[in-house]
Amino acid sequence: MLKKAICCLVLLICFAFIGLKIFEKLSPNSQDNDQQIISDENKVDDQTDSEAHAENLNNYPQEINDVNNYFGIVETTQKQILDFETLDSEALLNDFVTLEWPADVYFSPLYLSDDGVVYGEADRSENRSALFLASYNCNTGEFKELKNMDGDSIYASFKILIAYENNLIFEEYNQANGIANYYMYDLDTDMYKVIKQSENVPPHYNIADMDKNGLMFNWYDDLSTEDNKYIITYYSFATNEFEVVEEENSGHPVYHKNKWYYLREDKENMITQLIQYDMRTKTKTVIYETTGLENCMIGLYGDANNLILMINNNSLTKVYKVDVEKDKIFYYFEGEWIEAVNIKNGMMTWSGTKTIENRSRPQNYLLDLNTDIHYLYADSDLLLSNNGIAWIDLKKPDNEIAKGQLSINENSQLAYQKMN
Repeated sequence: MLKKAICCLVLLICFAFIGLKIFEKLSPNSQDNDQQIISDENKVDDQTDSEAHAENLNNYPQEINDVNNYFGIVETTQKQILDFETLDSEALLNDFVTLEWPADVYFSPLYLSDDGVVYGEADRSENRSALFLASYNCNTGEFKELKNMDGDSIYASFKILIAYENNLIFEEYNQANGIANYYMYDLDTDMYKVIKQSENVPPHYNIADMDKNGLMFNWYDDLSTEDNKYIITYYSFATNEFEVVEEENSGHPVYHKNKWYYLREDKENMITQLIQYDMRTKTKTVIYETTGLENCMIGLYGDANNLILMINNNSLTKVYKVDVEKDKIFYYFEGEWIEAVNIKNGMMTWSGTKTIENRSRPQNYLLDLNTDIHYLYADSDLLLSNNGIAWIDLKKPDNEIAKGQLSINENSQLAYQKMN
């Protein structure tokens, strides 16, 4: 019973995306009527399946066209991260610049762009009552205020979905009223606009990725009568419109080798599926499936050359490499606790089980997916981009820094290293 309860919690976390959950929420707006409808020739042949989706299609005019091409899974000897070749992080992070924290504000880094700009939350108070979104340019040292939090900010937060060219897409969420606003910010003009608003949204955590034409992410479906329902949408840069990609409970979209991949859940039958999605043909292919609570997929992450799948297995998190060219899923390693995963430019970071003595904060890990070298890292938050790595470089042992005092000049500094 304990295992079943734990796995139920993992599934809820997986498909609810909250800092300590993992799937996300948003919902379609008046643009839904403009979403593309798949042609009749792509309709599902099974009449029962079509009827089952009829109600949802009234809200989201898109049909599901599933085919099956199950990948084989290759299991090998159990492996922990410390079983990899391990080097000190200084072997990799040894040619960096450092910046002092800005004066009179507390800055918490959230996201590193490809051009070396760190975006994050900043607060002029001691209790998050004067919260604003800010940027810190690691190349020039310019710290810039972008947008103040609307309304009461004590229970509010910012989340960066993506930065591309001269644009920033971010979420402003207020837990007190359950409203999540999604903004497009023009960094050239400092103008911004709301591109989506969702209501009655519980605490959550967004997962997003992009291709050259748009952004895919999952949002809380506030039009659904189903509890904790999340759908995947695609935002076009050209049209500034949303298209519903997946109307079933879903999340973790990743763009990899010219196709999209994501996880989909059938709560009633306790089935989790790994979906390959062809944006051009609108075809969805189920490439892997798990059934039950003891063995369920809980995360998908990747970049242009790597696709990493996480499976909860009897309270362990097992990590796999998905090879979409060989149609195989290869066991990689496992751990008791793996979360806050990020993958960029062949590097993978996450928070996990503490192995460093006297560590008080979650331990961060850094792994090169191309060489399988684990870099033992003792500092704080790591941010990845396609061109660099930023991190909080500690000036004293982690356990000597009080909570809420991390981003203070006497305790740490912001570091940045170009990787290309």
